[in-house]
Amino acid sequence: MQLANLPTLDQVESEISKHSHIDFIKRHWMRKDKFLVGKHTKAIGKRLDKAIKDFRNGLSTFLVIKVPFRHGKSDLVSRYLPARFLGMFPDQEVLLTTYAASLSNDLSKDCRKILKSETFQKTFSKVRLSKTSASVESWGIEGNSGKFNAAGLLGGMTGKGYALGILDDYLKNREDAESETIRNKGWDEFTNSFLTRRAPVSITIVMATPWHTDDIIGRIEQKINDKPDFPKFEIVSFPAKSEKYSTGFLFPERFTEDWYKGQFSALGSYGASALLQCSPITRGGRIIKVNDIQYYDGEPPKSLQFIRAWDLALSAKERDKDDPDYSVGIKLAVWREKKFNSFYLDHLYIDDLIRGRWGTADRDRIILETAVKEEIPIFAEYTGLFKDSYAHLSDVLNGHRTIGKVTPSKDLMIRSAAIEPIFEAGNVYMRRADWNQPFLAELAAFPGDKHDDQLAALVTGYEATKKSVNRNYFFKGAM
Repeated sequence: MQLANLPTLDQVESEISKHSHIDFIKRHWMRKDKFLVGKHTKAIGKRLDKAIKDFRNGLSTFLVIKVPFRHGKSDLVSRYLPARFLGMFPDQEVLLTTYAASLSNDLSKDCRKILKSETFQKTFSKVRLSKTSASVESWGIEGNSGKFNAAGLLGGMTGKGYALGILDDYLKNREDAESETIRNKGWDEFTNSFLTRRAPVSITIVMATPWHTDDIIGRIEQKINDKPDFPKFEIVSFPAKSEKYSTGFLFPERFTEDWYKGQFSALGSYGASALLQCSPITRGGRIIKVNDIQYYDGEPPKSLQFIRAWDLALSAKERDKDDPDYSVGIKLAVWREKKFNSFYLDHLYIDDLIRGRWGTADRDRIILETAVKEEIPIFAEYTGLFKDSYAHLSDVLNGHRTIGKVTPSKDLMIRSAAIEPIFEAGNVYMRRADWNQPFLAELAAFPGDKHDDQLAALVTGYEATKKSVNRNYFFKGAM
């Protein structure tokens, strides 16, 4: 062979990147930070290579990939796989969907940038973005019938098909995950819309961090066991922590041991089992663990900024039933311990609790006397029926204090998930007092106890510190 006829290094790398997904990403990496390759990255890359090979040979792939958050799953699948796939099969269609059309569109923009890059043009010299592709929701390949479509899971898939279909992150947050209504809607769209868009030979990938035993991945796992005719999805899972890993953790190339331990602690066992271990568990009763409370006497740390949150039994229904509800005012503070990589771990201080079944005059007097004596910020829930409580509290303190609003959009069960890992981690500090035992008894019995007034006040106070406009007012420096 003449030396002049030998391929250049650039040509060799281009050819290799067509056959190896990891090498494709390395060659076409668009960001300034380094592309990090971990155990899961290599395994997923090889599995995607097989899917493309099978597609070329007329075989379909159904694949579920479970990966913890922030471990590069969207780079691996949603950004770079469609670009590589369209480079190899410019007459095929790609459908990318997530929980929100806006997120799908952002991923579409990134994929389009890859196609327009100089490196991609060297790798696939005959594949060009269509000159009429102005929309991020839908764009095509010049001179070919290939197309990329982006859509939200709950809408926008009408008329769009796929040879490569990707569902990436089908739930936005814990609130959505705990909603059976939202889970049902997601499943209906996945089965009745998304799966029905696939071509006779196709690659279908569900790539997500699972949230719930009954979410889309959970239902897929159930269906492949119960329904012989349901697509035979292959399930691939990469838990964050395992004895099989040399360091004990999945991605030491990016995250330290401290980062993993901090995340496990912050999420608690319920959250970590899903978002880190990729194996959700069923939430039962007695969700708040009160055995590891730390008590203090004397003065709390001076750097803390305390607030008081009120939950009032204001309506006749609340006060006149056989076992009336309580009015509760809780004094608390949160200190945020900064950990590795801007990660924060909350520590909750509960300094005082006032609780009683008072008449209107006595309750209002106690609230006013407490406010005048303490001179700390006051908050109350402002949503639904609680707007009346907020208005009454504002009238009582008119001329003395303004009341901050907490406007939750979810029920107490979901709201309490935010404080659950703080208790489980043993990061709750409580002044030793007579109110401790009934307070902890109520928390330990939730859900299922007939009263949750103290828990409601606690969660409202915690949310007030988390959502304050001036966050530094509550979260001061090192203790």
